[in-house]
Amino acid sequence: MNGHECFGTVPEGPPAPLSIAVIGDVRVEVRARLNEQAFEDTHVDHLEFTPVDAVLAGTAINFAKQAVRWFDAVHVISRIGRDHHTDDIVRYLSRLVTSCHLPTSAGVANGRTIVLRDRNARRIIAADDTTPIRELSVTDIEEAHGTISGSDAVFADGYLLLAEPSRTAVTAAMKIANEHGTVFWLDLVPHDMDRYLDLDTIEPLIKRADIIVSQARTMAALLGLPDQYPYRESGFPALLAALAKLSDEKCTWYLRHGDHDISKVLVSRAGRRVRAYGTGFVEEKSMAGFGDRVTAAEMHDYLRRQRAGAD
Repeated sequence: MNGHECFGTVPEGPPAPLSIAVIGDVRVEVRARLNEQAFEDTHVDHLEFTPVDAVLAGTAINFAKQAVRWFDAVHVISRIGRDHHTDDIVRYLSRLVTSCHLPTSAGVANGRTIVLRDRNARRIIAADDTTPIRELSVTDIEEAHGTISGSDAVFADGYLLLAEPSRTAVTAAMKIANEHGTVFWLDLVPHDMDRYLDLDTIEPLIKRADIIVSQARTMAALLGLPDQYPYRESGFPALLAALAKLSDEKCTWYLRHGDHDISKVLVSRAGRRVRAYGTGFVEEKSMAGFGDRVTAAEMHDYLRRQRAGAD
């Protein structure tokens, strides 16, 4: 995907150096894809011989892998466990990104995830609920103050909002970013967030975010609006009006919709449509990490526009 082509005219001139701090999870992930079977057709045991990969992943690693293509400096802030994967995690991130802040939770294993895709690219995800990132604290964030305040942008995902103390830690990171003019980008996952949190819980964080990326259906469900799949164009007027009331007037929303809730994006600010584009998902052959690839390109595009004074 070429982000510049998707997002329209990008300001001319040599790109200025850009830096980003990524706050998120680090996990060991087992991935596989079923080429013959769809989940909805599975009513009995199904065996299929297919490649099974074990990789270092998690939201921080997955996004950082895409961010290094667009940003001159990428910093990772996370919390990891102490087990036989720890040294591999530290080595991998040390090679991948500019710097890491990785406090360790003694006596806690690194998180594990199983991701299984069916032939239609739908996923079933099984994840440990006892993972070190749940213990990310305000102290951890304060120790990374210089990294956050010195970056052009901070990226954090909604999984951090599902529990304490990590939710309060994200709030602390937002305060630092707000005070130093650092753009704070919040990715509202999981996509069925309304199953875990109500709007009142996350509203204070939404009001502090500069940029929010979400499936249109995710926000519709949280707001009590129709959220059927695929999301209908007729639903956007009510959704955009509700988001304008919910967030700061300067907040920009990147709303995913279309095939698999990611083939199209509507960008909105203060209830207005800023622009819309396709992500290239229909033509994409590799679906793993596609959302992160799109988001990293969007962040780079946004920051270049901001520096050039473009909309």
